[in-house]
Amino acid sequence: MVNQHPPSPSASSPAATPTVIPWCDRDRTSSYTPERIRLALALADAAVLRTLLSTCTPVIAPPTRLGAISTRVSVPVGDLMADGLISFEAICCTLATVGLNPPVDAFAGSPRRAPRCRYQTPLRTLVSSVPLEQAALALSHAQIPAAQIRAILKLPRQGWHKSWWYAHRSAVPFQRYIRCRRYDDGTVTLQYKDHFVQAPPPCFHSQRQQAIVLIHSAPKPFGQTLAEVNRLRQRLGTEWTVLIDQTLKATTIEAFIRQNISLYPVTTLANPINCAVCSCSDCPLQGQSNSPVTGCDRFSPVYG
Repeated sequence: MVNQHPPSPSASSPAATPTVIPWCDRDRTSSYTPERIRLALALADAAVLRTLLSTCTPVIAPPTRLGAISTRVSVPVGDLMADGLISFEAICCTLATVGLNPPVDAFAGSPRRAPRCRYQTPLRTLVSSVPLEQAALALSHAQIPAAQIRAILKLPRQGWHKSWWYAHRSAVPFQRYIRCRRYDDGTVTLQYKDHFVQAPPPCFHSQRQQAIVLIHSAPKPFGQTLAEVNRLRQRLGTEWTVLIDQTLKATTIEAFIRQNISLYPVTTLANPINCAVCSCSDCPLQGQSNSPVTGCDRFSPVYG
């Protein structure tokens, strides 16, 4: 049986509160024009979409919690239309870093004897009757190191692999038991159960979630936009929405944020373009103070 001592809560464990960058500081971050975002939705440009999800206010997911991303564009929802729908893998549980392991403490040994891990989930199946390669891929997708994967797949029938994990927004680790059942046809089944302190982990590693994207090119009344967002949320079964609107006033911005609608800052062609302070190092005009360019989708200023 493989066992690990738990990591102690530290600054490197997942934060207990969501990440929020004040709107007043957003002009100091790189952003994309509405047209660039439309193209990113059509092309499923992962880099742009990760920026969209991780730099909006409130933040939907920090970059470290984003897995695979896919998109749909111009999505009809009854009498409404969403400019885009981003489907993303939200990483909810991560294996604790080995370097964080402290000396033996109250967590050591069986969770049944550790009072802080007094709750246990039912036995769950990760994969059932699949080839060995597919089982290894499922474990690898959860960012489990290769050495641990080999150990799990070679476990004796009564053996369990123990490891310590963090659930998102919790600084207290939970202990996960994984077992492997091998069959004569060469397939395997992987099962697991978690021992935790209070709230059970939501999944093995990640969950698929969706974010609605709305891009407004002209002003719309706050009430109309809010009603549309709520109807889209209800019909699509998601809580996440990113609104891109260059015409919003300060009070309207605050109102949308209080309604859990994320806002994304955009650069516009009306903004002054200065190639001398642009960070695009692969552009031939980068650093040119006398550049004739007056508008550019890629303009990303460097602030001192």
